[in-house]
Amino acid sequence: MPEHYLRLSGAQMLATEAFQWVGADIDDLVRHFAMGIVHGQAGLGKTFAVQAALERLTATGSASLPEPGTATPRSRTPAKDAVRVVQLVFPHRPNDLRVAQEVARSLTGSIPTGVNRFGIQEQALEQLSGAPYLMVVDEAQRLTRHAMEVLRYLYDHTATRLAVLFVGGDGCWETISRSQTLVSRMLRRRQFHPLPGRQVPAMMRHYHPLYSEAKPELLAAVDTEFAHGNWRNWVSFTATAADLAHAEGRVTLDRELVAAGYRVLGRS
Repeated sequence: MPEHYLRLSGAQMLATEAFQWVGADIDDLVRHFAMGIVHGQAGLGKTFAVQAALERLTATGSASLPEPGTATPRSRTPAKDAVRVVQLVFPHRPNDLRVAQEVARSLTGSIPTGVNRFGIQEQALEQLSGAPYLMVVDEAQRLTRHAMEVLRYLYDHTATRLAVLFVGGDGCWETISRSQTLVSRMLRRRQFHPLPGRQVPAMMRHYHPLYSEAKPELLAAVDTEFAHGNWRNWVSFTATAADLAHAEGRVTLDRELVAAGYRVLGRS
């Protein structure tokens, strides 16, 4: 399981609808060697969902959770053709040379020297032609049109069996959609939204021991007043309230702990 934000102790991994869709999307991208995108505002659980899916893909050959009542994932990449995963994060507005360099580094562990961008691309292609790959590009809202063209070139080359997943926050889809050559290749688009308020109390009671016996209306109030359906906000509140509860020997969230947590967080 990926590490929770703030290394929150006791937090459970909840298989929300968006979380499960990401696993299925990645399976589809790998099976069809396609492009896809996961995007949404910061703090909604995109990166956590993607990392959890990649862990399952590496361990079992499938990023999907098992079907209910079975131990078999929805789809599986044959073991003899197991996909290799490379993850990339580029700096803000990388040029095409930087993209080629970082791709080469992710594949070989080093950046080729003494060659230009085209020579680096050819070395990357040589590496990519040896096995199926899933390339995960995080913070994709930073990409430029020229940077995206390098990735499209590698993806389209007849020597590669390459799936590409773009992951990004605010402005990610707007950035990617400037390149119609990428948009036309997108097999899956998954947008993350804040948690629906009506679902929050039941979900939070499974999320952390502090909430297991908490009153639903209290959890709903915390979401309305502070968290707003945002996982990162919930983690910040949970870490603060759990510290306060531990110091006082308490095990269940109540109104006094909520008020104290707000004061510590500067929201009173």
